[in-house]
Amino acid sequence: YFSTPLTKPEQHNFQVYTYFLRSLCTGSKYAVSGGSDEICKIFDMTKRAEHGTLMHHEGTVSCMATHSSTSHLVTGSDDNTIAVVRMGSWQVEKTLYKHTAGITAMALHPTGKLAFTAGKDKKMITWNLVKARPAFITNIKVRKMMDKYSSVPWT
Repeated sequence: YFSTPLTKPEQHNFQVYTYFLRSLCTGSKYAVSGGSDEICKIFDMTKRAEHGTLMHHEGTVSCMATHSSTSHLVTGSDDNTIAVVRMGSWQVEKTLYKHTAGITAMALHPTGKLAFTAGKDKKMITWNLVKARPAFITNIKVRKMMDKYSSVPWT
């Protein structure tokens, strides 16, 4: 269920997913949610209504992040891919492939030119989003660290 701050209690919740909600982020006037049904739902927060649906992944949408000044949404999935989507037109501009297992965490640099992802394949990848390719890849030795942290803040 997705909650909206409406005044009437009977209009407070409405069912959005038939499966589990896995990720949520906001950018400009939109909120985007990703679920285990491979779908990203887009909500217009000014109109308090569902705006549309993205179906560009073939696995659970496990993480996502937005960058407001570049107006992009970046999503990661259990299908081992990262998608860069332009907000507004909602077109996939790039699909990045390098992980060999699902992506579990993601963070965007404040400039919007770099992204950081961690995956079930025990790899952490720094992405150059300008060139749409990996800038640096490192292997993680300890699996317990990956299970403990589900989100990675950029500091």
